[in-house]
Amino acid sequence: MKTSAERILTSHVGSIPRPESIRALLRARLGGQAIDEAELAVRAAEAVTEVLRHLQGPITYKGQALLEKDLATLKAALGGVAVAEAFVPAIRTPPWCRARRRSALQASTAASP
Repeated sequence: MKTSAERILTSHVGSIPRPESIRALLRARLGGQAIDEAELAVRAAEAVTEVLRHLQGPITYKGQALLEKDLATLKAALGGVAVAEAFVPAIRTPPWCRARRRSALQASTAASP
């Protein structure tokens, strides 16, 4: 893993937002049903492309004070532990992803009896 003493290195963690068409295929596969793997691959590639369209340009951070507090807590906890390095994941979901998830949830709730 690459480390830096001058900046915070982050990496994507978790998974990107998945459209319902992908979630349905994954649920079916987990349920033991046969699915069209080629269709899943195409839909996954399309979803990744869509997410990456929204991630172009510089990434900014709001909440410096909270980050500094969290990092101080982490550094204090690491003080008595022998570790080679520590990692801080970037896990906040961008607003456009949250809006998409909210819309999908509202649509699925409205469709439920």
